[in-house]
Amino acid sequence: MRGTKEEKKTMELSIDEFIRRYEQHILPKRFTKIRHYGYLKNHKRTERLKQLFALLQLPAPPPKIMIPMRQRMLEKYGKDIRLCPKCEHAHMDLVATYRQGVLCKTYEEKPKNKASPSN
Repeated sequence: MRGTKEEKKTMELSIDEFIRRYEQHILPKRFTKIRHYGYLKNHKRTERLKQLFALLQLPAPPPKIMIPMRQRMLEKYGKDIRLCPKCEHAHMDLVATYRQGVLCKTYEEKPKNKASPSN
């Protein structure tokens, strides 16, 4: 059994030994990591889970519903993220999303006044 949280071991390794141990975690090109196996593997997972719930006489899990980020933030922090942080009255529109500093998606600009004719 491995050490517990209270029991920590410190060891000194040479650079060569550290690199050798690190390389043990790198898979060859033709290999892939297995994320799920058994009844959670991808092939026919939904069918197997339905059978499992039936055998264990459990109610079916409720369907997943997408809750918008705006709603989740409002429930968790009590703030509407679309409100202007300065005046707290005007609504802000989402223009683009970034993930780790890289532009992921841009959104079309909405017309400011739908009643006015476009040229």
